[in-house]
Amino acid sequence: MKYYYLNENNVQFGPVDKEELLKKITGESYIWTDGMKDWEKAKDLPAFVNNFNNVSSETNVNYNYSYDSETKQPDTIINENIKPNSHLIIAIVTLVLFGIFSGPFGILGLINAIKCEIKWRKDYNSALNYSRKARIYSTIAIPIGIIGVILYFIFVFNSMNSLYF
Repeated sequence: MKYYYLNENNVQFGPVDKEELLKKITGESYIWTDGMKDWEKAKDLPAFVNNFNNVSSETNVNYNYSYDSETKQPDTIINENIKPNSHLIIAIVTLVLFGIFSGPFGILGLINAIKCEIKWRKDYNSALNYSRKARIYSTIAIPIGIIGVILYFIFVFNSMNSLYF
């Protein structure tokens, strides 16, 4: 059976199975599944009542946040139901405009963007990782591609000038 749950900021997550759900909620967390009329606290549901006896409200909490590495404070709430930006369009545009001039970075951006598109429903954290890589590689590919195109035209015009003069 698949469950949905609300974190402390009332952001909805799911669907998740019961084992994964128990890692992310407390007895005070609101959950919902098919057949329920409304959201209910986990500790009040017969299927979960034994999981929260004599357990403090902070046990088993694992909210899915993106953490700022320096302050160790959450900076972004990650909603696993929203597809991360794969940067696929920028990767394709980079390859179309700059092609070989963007070097391996354009291709790596496209590969990571495609992996993000494929993975986001199955493994959200991997999809986020591929999204970040696609953004980085595509961002690097753009200036390299621009420099490559400029250098190409400089060399072509210099060779043409040497032929005619």
